[in-house]
Amino acid sequence: MRTPRVPKTLVKRLMFLPPLAIGVLIAYLLVQSRQKPARRPPEEAARPVRTITLRPIDLVPRTLGFGEARPGRVWRAVAKVAGEVIETHPRLDNGAFLKKDTELLKIDSTRYELALREAEAAIEEIDAQLAELEESARNTEAMLEIESRSLELARQKLVRTEGLLETEVASQNQVDEEERAVLQQRSIVRNLQSEQSLIPAKRNALVAKRAVQESKLERSRLDVADAVLVAPFDCRLANVEIEVGQYVAVGERLFEADSLAKSTVTAQVQVRHMSNLMRNQEARQRMTEGEFDLPKLLELTATVRLRYPELVVEWPAVFTGIEGTIDSQTRTAGVVVDVEQSYERAEPGRKPPLVKGMYVEVELRGPVMPRRLVVPRSALRNGNLWVVDGDRLRFAPVEIDFQQMDFAVVKSGLSSGDQIVVSDLIPALPGMLLAPTPDHALRERLEAQASGERAIQ
Repeated sequence: MRTPRVPKTLVKRLMFLPPLAIGVLIAYLLVQSRQKPARRPPEEAARPVRTITLRPIDLVPRTLGFGEARPGRVWRAVAKVAGEVIETHPRLDNGAFLKKDTELLKIDSTRYELALREAEAAIEEIDAQLAELEESARNTEAMLEIESRSLELARQKLVRTEGLLETEVASQNQVDEEERAVLQQRSIVRNLQSEQSLIPAKRNALVAKRAVQESKLERSRLDVADAVLVAPFDCRLANVEIEVGQYVAVGERLFEADSLAKSTVTAQVQVRHMSNLMRNQEARQRMTEGEFDLPKLLELTATVRLRYPELVVEWPAVFTGIEGTIDSQTRTAGVVVDVEQSYERAEPGRKPPLVKGMYVEVELRGPVMPRRLVVPRSALRNGNLWVVDGDRLRFAPVEIDFQQMDFAVVKSGLSSGDQIVVSDLIPALPGMLLAPTPDHALRERLEAQASGERAIQ
């Protein structure tokens, strides 16, 4: 049997396998014989953070409110007497500025002047009657004195005649005549006494009549005076609804006059913000003792501010009180402030007066609270602040007194010199290594807000 032949090309390819296997084996042995390098522990990376260092500052508690300006005084002129308007001031029109004591309007007062003269005549008549009564009183007194003397003489004569009757020198008829004369004289005296006793009553009646006529006279004088309307203060007119020739009835509204001396703003302020201004312990104690003069107790200062896109106008104001009700929907209270002489301080083109209906903001400031620690509100995290302790992160629980604008006032838990983390860390783990960088701009902005140097936005 013939053995099969192997192709020469296959024999050539198989001849490479032994050397390849030997090379692979040698490489494996070399790798296994090499010494492995020592493993180094990983280095801890410091997390970069922004920080501020706490330092005590003098804090100015303040808040903002908004409201409309209105005149401090408004005179709503109404007709006190009825009649035809016969004269008005040439500038009796809406928006006109007029000085105090300017005669604005006159109503026909002819009927009231007639009533005035009638009352004066009636008083003159009563005065004449009183003078006549006084003269009659003097005459009656004199007559009474004479007649009383005559009565005494008649009595003496009667006594003498009765004595003569006992000696039979006079008759009974003579005695009767003398007694009749005494009785007649007594009647005369009695009549005069009665007339004299009526004089006070007559005088009182005339005095009462005179008082009535004096009341009519005074009322007529008032009616005549009320027929002329005079500006009670420097004012600006509004809602003018009257003209010459128009008949007005008593109580009819004529126009309004807004005072120029003072403007009032009732600004709506959040109750929780208002409470930040009421942290004066002495004031609280005095309020519990029954003293409620808020302007005196709270010692607030106020500024009224009008913002234009290109201009901000400010007026110093006086805090005068808080309205008695709180808006249940907005939880705001009405804070009342007064601005004096805004028209006198006006500068054309630069500073307008505080006009009625102008929507303004009111900034209230309380007494300075010395040496307080403030932190950004954004730095508060679940009642904790992140503090750089050495170069490690520490969670510091703090108690906050109150919050205002972009900062919070720390009551306890931190001290001056503590370094607070103000940037975010994800994740934030106590004890992690930090690389702090002071944020001077944030601290300056925060302190400017707290000290009142920076405007409330």
